Amino acid sequence: MELTTSDGITGLGECSDVADPDLARTILGSSIETIGALRFGDDVGRLDARLDGDVPVLPGTEGAFSRRLVLGALTTAMADASARAETLPLRAWLGATRHRRVPLYANINRAPLDRTPVEFARIARAAVEDGFERIKLAPFDGPVLPGETLLDTGLAHLAAVREAVGSSVTVYVDVHHRLSRPQLERAFDAFEEFEVGWIEDAVDVQSPAALEWLRSSTSLPIAGGERLTDTKDVAAVLDQGVLDYLLLDPKYVGGVLRFRSMLEEVHGVQLTLHDPTGPVSTIVSGHLAMLSDDLVHNEYAYGEPIDRSKVVDPGETIEDGALRVSSQPGLGLELTPRSMMERWETVEWSP
Repeated sequence: MELTTSDGITGLGECSDVADPDLARTILGSSIETIGALRFGDDVGRLDARLDGDVPVLPGTEGAFSRRLVLGALTTAMADASARAETLPLRAWLGATRHRRVPLYANINRAPLDRTPVEFARIARAAVEDGFERIKLAPFDGPVLPGETLLDTGLAHLAAVREAVGSSVTVYVDVHHRLSRPQLERAFDAFEEFEVGWIEDAVDVQSPAALEWLRSSTSLPIAGGERLTDTKDVAAVLDQGVLDYLLLDPKYVGGVLRFRSMLEEVHGVQLTLHDPTGPVSTIVSGHLAMLSDDLVHNEYAYGEPIDRSKVVDPGETIEDGALRVSSQPGLGLELTPRSMMERWETVEWSP
């Protein structure tokens, strides 16, 4: 999403997981009057509350989730524009005092067009050759290999990746809630054999009983939380003391301002940013990584059959498995010319 002020300053945000483009346009249309009335003299930090009050609550889980994504993209775009107006990198505008390269892990799950153990192994090996020391896959997403069960298919993918990358590379497993408890109980021994770095989304993190069962069933690190969108929910999950890694997605929580406020509830856990999406979101997460001493690494969508360099300019700079974050004002990047985009829609208004 691109937002341009009357002074010609542009800000960017991403809402790439919105359920339906038509729904996104509906939400945006409900937001235009509020956004059009904003001035840089206003406190941009109040934009969240103003939009929440002005934009109708949508029915259903997906409607509410899409609403949060679109409003979060708008507030992120406004923060980007505000940082550019003050000639500050977004991280500095948000209050970060540090600047560092951000360690990444390579999510290879959407890269294999042929979801076979051989293809998973090939892509994992390529990621390691490109400097990544941490690999994640969701091996139980299917489809099931001929003559196998879903569980056996996933374990075959995992075994192939571990053999391909060797023992020194960390391998994370995202279960995506695809396995039942009996299937998980069968999988735990294999996870330990393959020295899995964490087990992600094996159970609902907002179910205390489910988390306690998981903790009592394995000694491996437990990760989750990407769908947590409220500070109270984050605090409740962390107070249980079971999670080893908390995954937060800046898009899902509602943009950079809400993410910053949510950090106050992060304690007793290692933080990693969930971000298997586009390059605008990746650089946003890179700036946000400077805000927390608890953050260990960010997610990066590796090896997908798209050319990410055609979306933003300059393209992402990734060296030895780490993201280099620009010191230019705002996010430090622009969308590429419209001819490079598959779709470009503009909504104009007069304040």
